[in-house]
Amino acid sequence: MSDEKQKNRGEIIPRSFFKKISVFLAAFFVVVAVAGQIYLYFQTKTFLEFHYSAVLLTLARIKDEIFLTSMVVSLFFFIIPSLLAAVFLVVYSHRIAGPMSRIKQYLRGISGKSAPPIRFREKDVLHVLADSINAVQQRERDDFARICANLAEIEETLAGAVSAHDDGLPLESLLQRVSEKCAENSAIMAEVKL
Repeated sequence: MSDEKQKNRGEIIPRSFFKKISVFLAAFFVVVAVAGQIYLYFQTKTFLEFHYSAVLLTLARIKDEIFLTSMVVSLFFFIIPSLLAAVFLVVYSHRIAGPMSRIKQYLRGISGKSAPPIRFREKDVLHVLADSINAVQQRERDDFARICANLAEIEETLAGAVSAHDDGLPLESLLQRVSEKCAENSAIMAEVKL
């Protein structure tokens, strides 16, 4: 994994995204504005003649047409960027909504069960959340394994205590070990409740 990706793993939306989107949007709107102005220029460009009255008639016609032409061009160059921005927002929202949907399904699936770690597509944004969920689930597995190991040891110790009692041997050390394992399980359960 590259250094930048590793560095951005702690952020839900990486800082580099804001730089990239700012540059992209600025360049996009500059290109759209320049394209609109170039289009207007060629729409209203007329070659003026050398005759004074012809120049005045041409200027009067340009004055009448320029308002309508500039409104149509401005509207056209507003609609295209708006549609492109809408497409961009839909694509980006899928990078958030997709992981959220997977997390919801994942959490429903792991209730009381062990599930494989949750994974997202590389371009999805919520990798930090997936890492946190995977860490919680791993801790839950580890705690469950420790509790099961303690319970197995308690059962083994109690079985030894029964045979020691039948043989008339002292039970204090065995019962002390059972008590310690019960306390350890209680401590694990107290951590889980936090």
